[in-house]
Amino acid sequence: MSAQLPEPLTPADCDLRDFPHTPLFRARLFGSSFHAQASDSEWRAGVTLWLKSWDQVPAGSLPDNEIELCRLAELARDLKAWKKLRDGALRGWVLCTDGRLYHPVVAEGVNTAIEAKIKQRLKTAKARIAALEKHLAQAQSDDDKARITDEIRKLQQMLSQGLSQTVRQGPREGEGKEKGLDTGANAPGGKPPMSPDEIIFGYGLSMLVNAGTPDKNARSFLGGLRKAHGDAALIDKLRECAKTKALQPLEWLAAALPPAGMKAAPNKQEALEQRNRTVADAWAAEGA
Repeated sequence: MSAQLPEPLTPADCDLRDFPHTPLFRARLFGSSFHAQASDSEWRAGVTLWLKSWDQVPAGSLPDNEIELCRLAELARDLKAWKKLRDGALRGWVLCTDGRLYHPVVAEGVNTAIEAKIKQRLKTAKARIAALEKHLAQAQSDDDKARITDEIRKLQQMLSQGLSQTVRQGPREGEGKEKGLDTGANAPGGKPPMSPDEIIFGYGLSMLVNAGTPDKNARSFLGGLRKAHGDAALIDKLRECAKTKALQPLEWLAAALPPAGMKAAPNKQEALEQRNRTVADAWAAEGA
């Protein structure tokens, strides 16, 4: 199972505890299956965890530990209450290879905040370098010149590191990046392409779980499609499904990727029957 876990969705060392604002994507939140299906208690615990994840390191993650999650959800030591709320509160969160939980929407906000933080630091560093260069031109003693030069060198080094970080992050949505499931492959010179595991069992898994499919069933379903059709075909359909914003992504994928040996349905009725058979088989295999 560990080989199928996606890589963490935010940088390992990202720390936003000094960041003054935590964005809440209201349109996406109120339009989500989490908002539609969660009970009042699940909703409060879920949003609390969403917000508190910004103060974790890495930012945007949560520990995969029931006691810690219980406390972070403001339930103190009431593990009994937490276990009742857990599945609803953690809808959309995915376990990654570092042993922590990540949510794609939270991670998106964190990565945007990190980029803004880096850009602000670069802006400040550039202004400081410009001011120091003026002081250097007016410096009289060798000691002052050496001190100022050393300070400029350190700032330039920080500037170089900051620029390399922004390059690795690649373009943001609306800046040459496709909406939906982005693999990074369309960002030459930017962030490395995402691995098939990251796409399928990261964003793909989250898409199904957010729509109400239990994590175990979603993993089994995606694993079956992967085995029958291969990574390329599955990833292509996952991206297409994300773009169409299908309300029932599991059923959409079942119709788009029929089981091995079965041709794609040529008409709507056959597609419906084929989809229902595939969904029933996937759930029956897990005892759903």
